[in-house]
Amino acid sequence: MSDQSLHVYRFVIADRSGAAQAEVPAQNPQWSYVLNDAGAANFVLPLTHELCTEVILSPGQRQLLIYRDGSLKWGGWLETAQPTLDGDVRFGAVGWFEMLKHRLVTDTKTYTTTDQHDIAWDLINYSQTKTNGALGITRGGEADSGVNRDVTYPFWERANIGDEILAMSELNNGFDFEISADKVFHMYYPRKGTNFGIPFELGKNIGGLSIMYDASDMVNHFSAIGAGDGKNTCIATAADTTSQANFGLREAAESFTDIKRFARLQDRATEELKVLKKIRVQPTLGARTEDPQPYSYVVGDNITIRAQRGYMNIDRQFRIIALSYALSNEGRESITIQFDEETT
Repeated sequence: MSDQSLHVYRFVIADRSGAAQAEVPAQNPQWSYVLNDAGAANFVLPLTHELCTEVILSPGQRQLLIYRDGSLKWGGWLETAQPTLDGDVRFGAVGWFEMLKHRLVTDTKTYTTTDQHDIAWDLINYSQTKTNGALGITRGGEADSGVNRDVTYPFWERANIGDEILAMSELNNGFDFEISADKVFHMYYPRKGTNFGIPFELGKNIGGLSIMYDASDMVNHFSAIGAGDGKNTCIATAADTTSQANFGLREAAESFTDIKRFARLQDRATEELKVLKKIRVQPTLGARTEDPQPYSYVVGDNITIRAQRGYMNIDRQFRIIALSYALSNEGRESITIQFDEETT
């Protein structure tokens, strides 16, 4: 829980084009940011509030924009409304990227020796040129990654654009991405974030802390199964002999039947093994003070966590993979941060 002085928040409902329709007195709002994916938001209004009409708060036809001290901090699509006889309506929204998971490649698209950033953006731009397909997303000014890829999306496969961007980002030498609150598609190579200078320390600026040490999904020999049939199936493998010596052989396989080129399949196997080859250490903490300031760190940043208390004994950097904000009805912010280990 953060102790900082109150800040002015505004929760604005806009139409599909982004034109403001109303400002709502959101109760118990929460919103989140997720690395390489869409965050989510929700808030409550009284069931009989004058703004609780299908005209103003129509799921699928409205946007939610969250401002803090006049600065736009979160944006997304209003997707759900759940009224109950308890007297409330809970509204739910999803970040801008989520809409790309509802878009398909319906014309054959072929990319040869094309930078992965250009492929990702072209898929988004292609989607927005369809009838009623405008999303208002623009491309950020980041440089290309320098990593070229060859890929074809046949029209008959109806590839999901959001899923394809996510899959490409997860390849070896992939990239991080986000669609910011103001609808700019940013791509980061090799990754988003910085080494943040202010640590989180037990007894200073940590309000609550839990750590999951998890070996249940550890894999040190990974098989990526690609396209093909029977003995002609394409299979790429990646192994880590150090992990095998320490923990014994742990094998796993996953199907990637949409991948038809061996080089790309091998990239995927290599990248999967980076994450799976060791025990996952995943802290979750609540930020308690203004040092560091909220919003000064973002998903993707590396921050040192220091906590020594019995089995809880860590003093090293972790990467932020999700940030969740909540606002009490009194205007107090609380911040929950999820971390994961570095993968190299």
